[in-house]
Amino acid sequence: MTRFILIAVMTAAVTFAGCHPPPENEPVPLESIEDWSSSIDPKEYGDTFDWDNKGALEFLDFIRGKAGWYTVWGDHPNWVKEDDLPELMALLDSTEQCSNVKSAMSSWIDFEPSTIGNEAAYLIKGFREGRYPPGLNSTRPRPDKAKIREWWYARGGA
Repeated sequence: MTRFILIAVMTAAVTFAGCHPPPENEPVPLESIEDWSSSIDPKEYGDTFDWDNKGALEFLDFIRGKAGWYTVWGDHPNWVKEDDLPELMALLDSTEQCSNVKSAMSSWIDFEPSTIGNEAAYLIKGFREGRYPPGLNSTRPRPDKAKIREWWYARGGA
């Protein structure tokens, strides 16, 4: 019986050892918090594309012929340029294999490759939304090429 009481007391002590009210703390001043967003180098995580010096068509060349997926770290505002649109539109029907694109924020990984046509559509979607990547995954859902063409012709594209 004494052994049972000893075990019960020890179990209770371990269980409730961390259950006490937190100490009264002063708020942490904002200037003392490290800015993590500026200290993360995407290249450390495998995003090796040169987003600062290369454009949308060079990105398609970068993922061309590769299987699997390419993870984009960060958001690239206004990265796809209007000058890229005619060539991207011309590539919409391409069935050439390439990596699919996923944002680092996505928990979904599509193991199937994509096509240059699908990724061109995703880049155009990025232009329209003002940021790249425009969503979590380039293949889920796939961009609607008919709507992209409708938008293109409505704005005077040839």
